[in-house]
Amino acid sequence: MKLIQLQVCRRIRTNIRNAVTALSDQRDEPDLIYISNENSQIMKTGIEGVPDLLVEILSPSTGEHDKVPKKELYQRFGVKEYWIVDARHRTVDQFGLENGKYRLERTCGSFDTLVTERFPCIRIEMKNLFQVLEKVEG
Repeated sequence: MKLIQLQVCRRIRTNIRNAVTALSDQRDEPDLIYISNENSQIMKTGIEGVPDLLVEILSPSTGEHDKVPKKELYQRFGVKEYWIVDARHRTVDQFGLENGKYRLERTCGSFDTLVTERFPCIRIEMKNLFQVLEKVEG
């Protein structure tokens, strides 16, 4: 089972604790960070700059924080794309930054394939993603 298909993307290993230094003094850590090859100069000992894509996986304890303050924070600092994964409802909300504001571009369900024009190397089969999340949560 192929969960995420990445083409012409390189693996990134980094210290996640330092990853959002440029974003917040609160050190809110996203669940997943993607940095394009074109933006790779921000990777030093951690990430010193704004990542291209941030992903949050909702949980009962963090849902409101992920959907409101974190979204506003990432928008303010110019993160190009922000995804909110809701494993309970099996959806992913895909927000894109346009004119300094996030716009909901698409909500993907279990049988969709998540792709993004901004990062054509990313392709995610939602059914596979949610199968893995069920195992993790189960």
